[in-house]
Amino acid sequence: MPREIRDEIYKLALVAEHPLLPEGVIRVEKDDPANKWTLLRSPRGQDSINLLLTCKQVYYEACPIIYGKNCFTFTNTSAAVKFLTIIRDNIAYIRRIHIKRAWESEHSPRMMEMLVQAPNLQYLAFPWPCIPANGDFSLQKFVRTLMPWVNAQGPPGRWDKRATARLVVRLYLILVPAPEGCHCVRGPTGVWEHGPACKPEFVPAACRRMCRPFADELDGRF
Repeated sequence: MPREIRDEIYKLALVAEHPLLPEGVIRVEKDDPANKWTLLRSPRGQDSINLLLTCKQVYYEACPIIYGKNCFTFTNTSAAVKFLTIIRDNIAYIRRIHIKRAWESEHSPRMMEMLVQAPNLQYLAFPWPCIPANGDFSLQKFVRTLMPWVNAQGPPGRWDKRATARLVVRLYLILVPAPEGCHCVRGPTGVWEHGPACKPEFVPAACRRMCRPFADELDGRF
């Protein structure tokens, strides 16, 4: 069977129309039932994922498709770290990731360190309150969380803030609304747009101040 036809079969069996939530758990340590790792389930049902177990050839042909064509969504960055640990070298194929919960001081930096191995990463949906509710949330901290990935993609030699800013802008960022505050979205064209949940009283000043392009933020803060 020609490779082109095999690739089409892999796409039909392994690519989901909507973000794929890795689910299913396996216990890592007997003495700690809460210590579990997230495993990947097939988007088309439990059987089609078994294609990866057919033989080494099918495995190596299908991995770029299942990891590169799907958008993976996680409840938090801790779950993302566990999943990325499991898939090992296949991190390189990851293009789209959606995190449902906010920035975590422990696991978010670790996730970005692991995504250094994901040069094809194009889309990162990450919750971010435009008006921070507490001192743990700041745009500066969030950008610093991204820096391991940015530095890995940058040109060798002297660090250039503007070049770094352009790399960060490559990641489409979806901002999820805080319980109270504005809801802004950075679309595929890189333009900030106010979402339907925006409260008018926040739009004129606070929202515009917090939702400037990353290039301006990096140039002014780093």
